[in-house]
Amino acid sequence: MFKISEQAPIRGAATLAMGRGSQIVLGFVHIMAVNSTFGGTDLADIYYLAYGLFILITAVIVQSLTFTFVPVFVKWRDTRGEQKAWEFASTLFNLSLIVLPALSVAIWFLAPLIARTISPGFRDDPTKWEHLATLIRVLCPALLFTALGAIPRALYASYQSFVVPAVAALFVEIGLIAGTLIGGAAYGPRATLAGGVIGVALQACLLGTVFFAKSGLYRAVIRLGHEGLRRFGALLSIRIIAIGASQIGTIVDRSLATLAAGEGNVTALLNAFKISFLIPQLLIWGVCEAIVALFSRAWAAGDREKIKKILTRTVRLLLFLSVPAVAFLVAARTPLLAAAFERGEFDRADTARAALPLAYYALNLPFMMINFLLLAVLWAIEENWSVLKVSAVALVVNVAADFVFLHFLGYAGIALATLPRGVVVFCLAALLLNSKVAPLPMRVFIATALRLGVAGLCAYGAAWGLMELLGPAEGFGASIARVAICATAVAAVYIGVCAFLASSEVVSAFDQIKHLVARRGRPRQSSRDFSEEGQP
Repeated sequence: MFKISEQAPIRGAATLAMGRGSQIVLGFVHIMAVNSTFGGTDLADIYYLAYGLFILITAVIVQSLTFTFVPVFVKWRDTRGEQKAWEFASTLFNLSLIVLPALSVAIWFLAPLIARTISPGFRDDPTKWEHLATLIRVLCPALLFTALGAIPRALYASYQSFVVPAVAALFVEIGLIAGTLIGGAAYGPRATLAGGVIGVALQACLLGTVFFAKSGLYRAVIRLGHEGLRRFGALLSIRIIAIGASQIGTIVDRSLATLAAGEGNVTALLNAFKISFLIPQLLIWGVCEAIVALFSRAWAAGDREKIKKILTRTVRLLLFLSVPAVAFLVAARTPLLAAAFERGEFDRADTARAALPLAYYALNLPFMMINFLLLAVLWAIEENWSVLKVSAVALVVNVAADFVFLHFLGYAGIALATLPRGVVVFCLAALLLNSKVAPLPMRVFIATALRLGVAGLCAYGAAWGLMELLGPAEGFGASIARVAICATAVAAVYIGVCAFLASSEVVSAFDQIKHLVARRGRPRQSSRDFSEEGQP
């Protein structure tokens, strides 16, 4: 009845892409439902603080376990056989059933302390952080269900079977949406998070079908001396810290936003980030997914020059794509936010509060995309400690910049604080790659950035002029029309200016896109690279 259907790499990538695309759409629907129900108020801020913890817990657990488990399990299965590999998987699954519920109980008791820590601006109003503590306790069962689903998800990935994980990933967002629509008006954010917990439970049930598909291999044992477990533990600790540092930075941003005057600061930041991060989601994963395995193969073959060549072309491609994205987001920020979120309790004033943070987040867009690529290369060449060090420095810079910009610019300054963090990460990652792989052509990158930057400024000027000429949008249809006009203006002016100032960048970008598409269309000789890489 239950079967695992192994997919070829290109089909697996397509399945994951469709699943992730659906998850992104549902994520927007979830934010729209919450905004419409609670508006830009402290109630929404309290929810988004608790939701940030929910994302922190699930992202760190799922990503760390998956990206560490898959290569270890595949290696054991290939070298020691299926029974030995499943002995390792069984031990890890059983340990997670002990550790994570215990952690859930600890969080239950520590909820008031956690709430006060992540909402410093609410300390003068005990009812707010008490409400936040209640929401944190509602989330506690999610840890248990995450434990039930994380290892099965990794097992599906190990067998190159991605349909079930892609479908299961949708349940959380569906649960959050259903909880908001059904009980949000009567029970507030508690209903939303309760729906999310139910979604995690259903997700775990679906992922658990892997044990039926591979019946007879699971064992109710814990072998602490297992060699694979020791290797896994060493890698897991590094991954947890590295992934956690990124997520903690987001929690810190939203926590400090509560110190600024007014309501809805956290909501404004989250909405702005949601819009600004959409383009990286679409571009980064598409590009990196197509080339990360190439870095691993080139590194294993000792071909450092090939890594440098691919990296140089891809950085130039990301610059070419991200610069007009910045111009578009800054020029069209208000109609974009209005079209996406302005309905129900979320009014024009709430849109205006999120507009400036969106412009600030957009400035970091090129660094965000390129840094994702550079860190992916460091993961691919197994520079795990290097990634950990970069993540730690980035967190320190992020927190320091938050305090500085919060003082001078208010809550919107927290969005601008991502820019110095992006610059520092880029410099550190580039230095590491210079020493570990090969010297990067920094002069080429700077020259490319300057030429494309001029084109981007011209495109922004044209789009801004059109927005001023058209005036404020009235209603959803007018907002969509302004977004479309702005996008057309940016694209036309940007390509036009690039044809004169940066023709080599245009040719290089289109050649690289054609190359990536051609590679994704060819079958790979082995599934090993795909199964062992995952997302960086």
